[in-house]
Amino acid sequence: MEKPGRAGCETNADFVHDLKSGGGCQTVQRVGSEPHVKKTPPAVVDVRDWIDRLKEAGEEAGFAVQALGQAQGLEVLQLHRSGPAKGRSFYLSAGIHGDEPAGVATLLDCLESGFFSTRHSWTLYPLLNPCGLAAGTRENADGVDLNRDYLAAGTAEVRAHREGLRGHGRFDLSACLHEDWEAKGFYLYSVSREAVRGLDEAVVERVRRIGPVESALEIDGHAARDGIIRPPLEVINGREDWPEALFLFHHHSDLNFTLETPSARPLADRVMMMTAALAALIEGYLERFR
Repeated sequence: MEKPGRAGCETNADFVHDLKSGGGCQTVQRVGSEPHVKKTPPAVVDVRDWIDRLKEAGEEAGFAVQALGQAQGLEVLQLHRSGPAKGRSFYLSAGIHGDEPAGVATLLDCLESGFFSTRHSWTLYPLLNPCGLAAGTRENADGVDLNRDYLAAGTAEVRAHREGLRGHGRFDLSACLHEDWEAKGFYLYSVSREAVRGLDEAVVERVRRIGPVESALEIDGHAARDGIIRPPLEVINGREDWPEALFLFHHHSDLNFTLETPSARPLADRVMMMTAALAALIEGYLERFR
């Protein structure tokens, strides 16, 4: 039996068209409809069950599933599926903060619903901090914020992640899925070596159709406008507490997005918003860089 995925999408244009129209290759439900999160526990997270489902869904979708290591007996997973040489390469990660489950649920939902086009290569790290997710804490079991450890690499989880990335070279686009407990709406960080104005706006506008966009003019010390933060490179390059996104930008991707949903919203809403953001991001990238 054919593996799930958009095997019928013959070109980037086909993929973009079907993302827009919700037909054919587009198996994730259209913006404004309920995503496939009804199977996900709404409150209590059974982390081992989520890991098992990620492994099963990844294998069913044709991904090579590898455990990079374990944190207190919980596997840190890497999923990879290669596409044709002419395709693009995409990187997605989630769950680096254990109190931000929506990104993990989104990637699980995308795997189970056939979101990932077979015309491109995908590398996923769907749950980088399983101990944090089990405890409902931002930090890992040792009280360390993994998303500040990518330069020092003092934690086993980050070392395993960095080692896993060694075999993958550079990605055309990387995105880190996050949540913000203080935010009232969706927002994103955009970091790139070349001007790609319009792509971040397209993502925000897609999300705006189904949920609120953050209106604050300053977020975590960064200037923001219409839910978009474009931190100057000289500012982020001066940091010593590297987040995952900065490590990716320096070593694996010239274009990185950090997507943030408001954790005060219901989980189903956050997954819907994040799925819409991912669809708009991939669609917009393929339109601009064919």
